[in-house]
Amino acid sequence: MGSTLSRVTAEQRCEAASVVEDLISVLALGGVKLPSVEVDWEHGRLTGCYLVQLGSARTLELLRIVDLLRKGLRYERLTYDDRTPRPPALVGGLLPPSPCRTQEVSSPDA
Repeated sequence: MGSTLSRVTAEQRCEAASVVEDLISVLALGGVKLPSVEVDWEHGRLTGCYLVQLGSARTLELLRIVDLLRKGLRYERLTYDDRTPRPPALVGGLLPPSPCRTQEVSSPDA
């Protein structure tokens, strides 16, 4: 049981770290930097659910994020209709999956 739980939480830690990396990368491509994006490792250690804390941000940064989201959604609506399947990159995320899904991730509770 312990090894199964350890494997499952390792996958969850890896996924949390990966999504934060992806978010930071995508935002950087759009010229946005959120100063305090991080995984809440303590909450995950206690509950098994790893949350991503987006932290505080200036209004200007959030306006840019909203603008990028609107443009992306508009592009997606104009490019694809309900009869056209979306490519996997648009269904699952903007970037390919992180290679850490197959390897252990180091975190404070690992």
